[in-house]
Amino acid sequence: VNRFRFKLKTFRTTEKRFTHFAIETPKIRDLLNQQTSTIIVVYSDLKRENTLCFSAQTMNRLTTSVNNSQ
Repeated sequence: VNRFRFKLKTFRTTEKRFTHFAIETPKIRDLLNQQTSTIIVVYSDLKRENTLCFSAQTMNRLTTSVNNSQ
């Protein structure tokens, strides 16, 4: 079974609130890169996980894309 697992964290910046997706599977990262035009930044954290930051307004859209990919 190939399931997509990801951790969710929220944090505040000076102006906006973002949702922090620590995605364990690179396939999800590629999927979201193709289907989403609102990716703010892509970087690697200290644990070397594939991490994406999205605006909180697009959370429903992103989770829908992930759920549909399963």
